[in-house]
Amino acid sequence: MRGKVLGGNKVILLLSGGVDSICAWRLLGLPQAVNFDLGTVPTQKEHGSLSWASDHFGKTYIQRDLNMANHEKKNGYVDFRNALLILAAAQIDSNVALAAVAEWAPDKNTRFYRRLERAVNRSGVSASFNCKLRVHAPFAAESKGELLARYKAKFGSEETRLVLENTWSCYRHEDQHCGECGGCRQRYAAERQMHKLTGMRPVTQFSGVPGEWVTPALDRARWLFDNGWLGYRQMRAHRLQDAALTL
Repeated sequence: MRGKVLGGNKVILLLSGGVDSICAWRLLGLPQAVNFDLGTVPTQKEHGSLSWASDHFGKTYIQRDLNMANHEKKNGYVDFRNALLILAAAQIDSNVALAAVAEWAPDKNTRFYRRLERAVNRSGVSASFNCKLRVHAPFAAESKGELLARYKAKFGSEETRLVLENTWSCYRHEDQHCGECGGCRQRYAAERQMHKLTGMRPVTQFSGVPGEWVTPALDRARWLFDNGWLGYRQMRAHRLQDAALTL
C-alpha cells in the first residue's frame, strides 16, 4: 500500500455492490472499477445496487464472473476471497484499490496486502517486469460509520440517503436486512454512528436488532500484529462504531 490511490483511470477499484464500495467509488472520483459475480447469496441484490450506482453516477464498470458459491460459509465468508479478487482485478490494472474499512480479517490487513504484493512481484511471476502489483486501501483506518459521515459531508444528506436506500449488506436475506448476520450488524452500527457524527438519521430497516459483539482477544492481538499503528487506529474506529449499537 505504497503511496496514495491515483484518480481517474490509474487504479481499478473492486466493486462489491455494498455501501462501502459504492461510497468509495464516488469519493475516489469514479475511477475504473470491476465487479466480480461470485454467485453468492447477496449477488442479485448487489447487482441491483451496482446498476443503480452506474445509472446515478453516469459511470460504467467492468463485469466479470468469478463463481465462489460452492465455497461460501454460513456467515457469508469465502476463504481466500480477497486474494483471488485482487489478483483477478490485477489482470485489468496492476494498481488495485479496495473499499475496505476498519475491520479485522485474515485477508483484509496491511501485512496480507504487502505479502501478496511481494509474492506477485517476484521475478518470473509476472510476464511483464514493468507490471508491479500495488494494493491500495485508502479508507482502512475508518469505520463504516465514519465513511458514511465523510460521504455525507461531501455530497449531502439526500445523496447519502439514496446510497443507503439502494445498497445491500445482508448475507442471509434478499427481501429485508435480517439484523442478525455480520453484514447487518456492521451496517446497523454504522448508520447509528453516522447519526451521532452528522445528525443524519439511520435509513435502513432491519427485521431484527443486532446484539452487541466483542472482538475476541486473540483476534484483537492478531489485528495489532498484522497492522501495527494502523491496527490501533482501526480498533479505535471499530470500537467507536460499536458503541453506536446502544444508541
